[in-house]
Amino acid sequence: MLAQKKTSPIKTLIFAIVIIIIWIGIIFLLYDYTAQPKNLTVNSWTVSNILSNLIKEKGINADFQDDFLVKNPYIRLKESQRLPIRIGEIGRANPFIEILYNF
Repeated sequence: MLAQKKTSPIKTLIFAIVIIIIWIGIIFLLYDYTAQPKNLTVNSWTVSNILSNLIKEKGINADFQDDFLVKNPYIRLKESQRLPIRIGEIGRANPFIEILYNF
């Protein structure tokens, strides 16, 4: 019969502390995500406020600036193909017919 392996009390204590820290982190994130505080200040230290403040401060520049296309090295690029490309026959006329292999 197999004997049960005993763990030292120090390993058990460290394991318990790690599990408690993980649970505290999960509870904090769930509370922060679901809580709706009525008096929000800019200096509150919640994850959602920190992220929203970072986004508000920097802003998002979504304008596409194409002025780089008229500068070097882009103006020296060569076309590798003749344009426009003509589309030839693609695939088989009936893709569901059986393919006969001749060996």
